[in-house]
Amino acid sequence: MPEEKRNEIIEDMRKLDNNHSPQLGIFWYNPEADELFGVNATDSDIIPFSANGRKTYRKLHKDIWQREFHKATAKGKQPIFTGDYTQPPRGRIFQYEDGHFEIMVGDWIDEYPNVVDLIMLEFDLPKDNTIVVKDSHWNIGHGWSDEII
Repeated sequence: MPEEKRNEIIEDMRKLDNNHSPQLGIFWYNPEADELFGVNATDSDIIPFSANGRKTYRKLHKDIWQREFHKATAKGKQPIFTGDYTQPPRGRIFQYEDGHFEIMVGDWIDEYPNVVDLIMLEFDLPKDNTIVVKDSHWNIGHGWSDEII
C-alpha cells in the first residue's frame, strides 16, 4: 500500500476512535503482514503508578506467548506463537507520572518505522505526548538479561 494512502487510512481511523483512553500493554509485530499481534492491553487509568513513578501492563511477553501457544495446541489449531518469544519484534507501552507515554522497542524499529503509527493507533496514545525509546532488552533475540537467548 502506498505510504500516502496508509497515512490517510490511519488518520481516518484515529478520528473514529478518539473517545478511548490511552492503554498500556505489550505487543508483537509481524513485518510480513505489517500488523501487530498478541496485543494485551488495559486502560492506563486503572493501573496504579509504581514507586518509581511509572506504570505498565503487569503481564510478561514470555507468559502471554506460552499461554497462547498452549491454548492453540489444546484446541488443535496451528499456533502463531511458536518458537522463541523474543524472535518476533516486540515492545511495551509505559506511562510516567508527568503524563507522557513511552513505546519501548528494540533496534528493530529502525527497519520498520511505520509500525509506530500502528502502535499509536492500537493503544490510543496521544501524538503530542508519546515518545519511542529503544532499549536492548527489546532487541530481537534478547530477553531478561543482556545475553542472547
